[in-house]
Amino acid sequence: MKHPFRDKTPSRRIDIPKRNNYQHYKDELRKDFNGRCGYCNDSEGLRNTFYEIDHFIPKTLLNINEYSNYENLVFACRYCNNSKRDKWPTNDRNKTNNGREGFIDPCSKEYDELFERNAVGEIIPKTDLGKWIYSELKLYLYRHSLLWQIDRIGKILKKFREYNLHQKDETKDLFIKMSCYFQDYVDLLREENAG
Repeated sequence: MKHPFRDKTPSRRIDIPKRNNYQHYKDELRKDFNGRCGYCNDSEGLRNTFYEIDHFIPKTLLNINEYSNYENLVFACRYCNNSKRDKWPTNDRNKTNNGREGFIDPCSKEYDELFERNAVGEIIPKTDLGKWIYSELKLYLYRHSLLWQIDRIGKILKKFREYNLHQKDETKDLFIKMSCYFQDYVDLLREENAG
């Protein structure tokens, strides 16, 4: 069974007030990227590392006045940001890839077409460019499928809780208890990440 790579494509707002320091955009980027890494789609609340701001076109290809260009910023987990770094195979800031190597802006629908997920949430590249990004960003690591599974279980349990809130039976009580344990675990992860 195949699944889409992500449920929602991030979209940068165009009405964000201009700032001199790109680090001051973090809250806006978090919202525009749905609290998820633009590259691997892992949820910020479930990761044990903090999230950063990546320059899609690397700083090495920009002049200093362009560092704070909101349209070039990506909300990214530390793993993806460190893996990507200043990689830009075309060495041409106006050319993001050559069809086999390079990047696609994660706010583009084209990015969604590079990958899918298998039944256990592993990221599967679908194109040559997807294979290159998959390898460079280490999207093959187990953490991505594990976090996808935890996220999915949380969504299923939330729906179940809402649907069965007014029913009374042992099965319902068992699922609600399991849902509460799971939510406690997720809350604990979020607290550890916030601190």
